[in-house]
Amino acid sequence: WSWSIQVGSGTQAFSSTLNSLAAPISNGTGAGQLSYSSITINFSGATIYVSLTVSNETSSTINVTEIGLIGSIILEYENSSGSYASNSYTALLSYDIFPAPIVMLPNSTATFQIVLTFTG
Repeated sequence: WSWSIQVGSGTQAFSSTLNSLAAPISNGTGAGQLSYSSITINFSGATIYVSLTVSNETSSTINVTEIGLIGSIILEYENSSGSYASNSYTALLSYDIFPAPIVMLPNSTATFQIVLTFTG
């Protein structure tokens, strides 16, 4: 299993059936892309902090308007014919939009953090 944070340039109304961002920004250094670092996960008590640093290595400004926490799991098994097989599942675990766009100027860096707090 793994977690990742993805940022995007779109907006959409929240729904429990969302499975992706409205307009995900790809990881890369080409036009319209941001360079994603590895995520950092820390915890304290019943709170999990998931952080991602992104860099705009292009010559254009990129506006970030949405953020999501993505969970992925791969189930590996032996199928009925004795061969290796796997199924991959991905889910959007959290989604939010920013009240104002986060403006990523050329050659800038920003860190985004999603905080999950459990109570009960």
